[in-house]
Amino acid sequence: MRTIFAFFTFVLCICLTIHAQVGIGTSNPQAELHVAGSKTGIQTLRIDDLAVTTGGTNPGELATSSTTVKKTVYIDESGNLWSSDAYGSSMKSVVFSTAQNIVGSTKTNITGAALTFTPKHEVVYLSFAVSGYNRLTCGSGPNNTNQHSWFGVHVIKDNVTVGSFVSLSATTNEGVGSVGAANNGAAQFPINVTPGVPTTIKLQGNNGGLAYGCGFTINNGGWSSYMSIMD
Repeated sequence: MRTIFAFFTFVLCICLTIHAQVGIGTSNPQAELHVAGSKTGIQTLRIDDLAVTTGGTNPGELATSSTTVKKTVYIDESGNLWSSDAYGSSMKSVVFSTAQNIVGSTKTNITGAALTFTPKHEVVYLSFAVSGYNRLTCGSGPNNTNQHSWFGVHVIKDNVTVGSFVSLSATTNEGVGSVGAANNGAAQFPINVTPGVPTTIKLQGNNGGLAYGCGFTINNGGWSSYMSIMD
């Protein structure tokens, strides 16, 4: 009987050990590993120079294409775990507010609409909004009105066009033009990049249509324009 009791006691101890929870900074762990900091706000865990081999053939070994792994993970005050390389951990943005009038089909740099950065991922996501309007007339002649016009915004990556967007920028009433406001924009537009290589992304504008000689005026009258890149 004693032997049986001792055996079950031994098995019970093993089970408790297997399901044990470890607490660092807390005497009441709520998970297998519970790290409780002494300060509020973001806390940091670091794993530096973790030597691994490609393939991860050994138990617990990480599979990676490099010989070392250098990552930083963050724990916010709600207990959520974040990686420094997660999307959104690196955001770039700029507000461009300089008034500018763009006329004609030639692509023209939009003043202030450029970001240079070193990406972490193979794809980044661009969002932008360009606010402006067309005047009714700007002189005599059939082309000096904006009865049927459009305004284009072009995404340029390292001097190569990777995307173009168009917006109607004037309205018409039986051939009579009127002032037209427009907001040309995009959200989460994907752009292929090379991680670790500096990249410049900028916006250019142009306009055209049946009668577009007055051009398209950006950021005049208190409107705001911006671009941001999520990496």
